[in-house]
Amino acid sequence: GAFAYYLPVPSAADGLRRTAMCWLEPEIFGYARFDRGNPEGFYRRAKSMEGDVAARANAIDPEWRADRVARDAALTRASLDLIREDWLKHAALTLVFAERSSEFFGRTICGRAADFLGAQWGWRYGRWLAHRVCDVAAWFSYLFLPALGWLLVLAWKRRDAATAFLLLPAACSFGLHALATHFIPRYSFPLIPVLALAFALAAREVRRPSTAGGRRSLTDGATGPRP
Repeated sequence: GAFAYYLPVPSAADGLRRTAMCWLEPEIFGYARFDRGNPEGFYRRAKSMEGDVAARANAIDPEWRADRVARDAALTRASLDLIREDWLKHAALTLVFAERSSEFFGRTICGRAADFLGAQWGWRYGRWLAHRVCDVAAWFSYLFLPALGWLLVLAWKRRDAATAFLLLPAACSFGLHALATHFIPRYSFPLIPVLALAFALAAREVRRPSTAGGRRSLTDGATGPRP
């Protein structure tokens, strides 16, 4: 159900997302836990140090709130213990938060674009155009991470160091944030240019795959075997 909750679909398809959420999980499941404004949600409970990790830290060191060193040590040990006990759940949530990070063109960006275009071209046409562009971008952004992963596999198979050096920092950033934190979409905003380039390179590969037996860089136009 969490995958449907974070699905970056256009606003016109929001009803489809809600239908999927109700079908995948009953309402009692508590989608509100993913709401950053909900006091019982994951984010607020972690910020207020009242979540499951904090409860485990109390048993490890009752004085863990006294200073930063003790706090970090107790929270790290408690969180790792919870991950080991239910690593399948943590793996699923890691994928969920990676999905959440792909919502690059959410309400914040679309709202700013609508305000800008509204001031330039008139509110009626400017806002309409901004929301239509964001709807299209939402669909495309869902392909950015798969394109990134596919290009890294191709770079490894072709021993293409240039492409690996270009894309690995972005991949590591996504992996670490999804694995270890509550991935907020704005964390991925600085990586949009690299991801857009990865998507363009992947599209080029689909249109013009490498010749059999040849090996070429994904980031240049050379074809045929390389020395």
